[in-house]
This record gives sequence, structure tokens and C-alpha cells, in this order.
Amino acid sequence: MQTVNNSDPEKKRGANTIERWKEQQALLVSQAKQQGKLIYWTKCDDTVDYIAWKIYGQTENVTEKIFEENHGLVNFGVYLPENLPVIIPDIEKASGQVVLWQ
Repeated sequence: MQTVNNSDPEKKRGANTIERWKEQQALLVSQAKQQGKLIYWTKCDDTVDYIAWKIYGQTENVTEKIFEENHGLVNFGVYLPENLPVIIPDIEKASGQVVLWQ
């Protein structure tokens, strides 16, 4: 029978990093809400690409904007931990129409 060591220093460090980031992000989230921005709360193993696709239906140029809006988010790696507040920036969607003359 194998025992699980719940005092694993690596897990504690990871949990501390998440909590510290959430604390730093709290003020920014509050300000973003006042500005009418959307806040996305991550689910286990979400990726920034998936969040961009889910909200905007595209990832091109959107993923970078999400990282710019959420400094330090990149430090969590590809798969984000559960329950992180991610500020969703306002992105203008391209209309897909070309205006030949006005």
C-alpha cells in the first residue's frame, strides 16, 4: 500500500503561487468589473487558447491580448489551474468584409 505525502513542498509552492497571484489579481478584477469587462473563472485544465476560442470563436491575436491583460498568467503553463480569475479584454472582431469604396 502506497501512502500519499500531502506535505509535498512542490505542491505547497504551487498552491502559494496560485493564491499570491489571485490576491494580486483581485484589485485588477475589481477594476475590470467596474469597466464592464468580462471575468472568466478557469476550470481545471483550461488553456488560454480554449478561453479565447470559447469567448471569441477565434484564437488569432486574441490569446496574446488575454496574456497582456493578465500579467503573470503565462507562469502557470499551458494548462491553467482551476478557479483563476482571467480578465477578458475587449477585442474588436474583424467584420470579414472588405470595403472597396465609400
